[in-house]
Amino acid sequence: MRTRSIKGLSVLGALTLGMLAGDPAWAQTSGTEKPLMYTYVSTWAVPRAMWGDYQKSLAVDDEALSKAVAEGTLTGFGDYSIFEPPRRAGHARELVFGRLDGEPD
Repeated sequence: MRTRSIKGLSVLGALTLGMLAGDPAWAQTSGTEKPLMYTYVSTWAVPRAMWGDYQKSLAVDDEALSKAVAEGTLTGFGDYSIFEPPRRAGHARELVFGRLDGEPD
């Protein structure tokens, strides 16, 4: 009985190893390859007393970034505010683009 269990486990182990040793990338590939995308994220802190000035500067930056998205230089962008009470507050901007040379996609 014990040898039967050991043989059964051996066969099961061999089948499992055979499946794992095969081409594991087949589940990750699709018929069409997606283009490579790059993301740049910058983070910084703004003193609470200067948040009004910061919000005004964002409006100017957003116009320029929206134009870059319309031209195809950027794929997208976003702004984030991070608040971790009681003392930490920060901001972040994310830029997403498809090419490093700045040319439209």
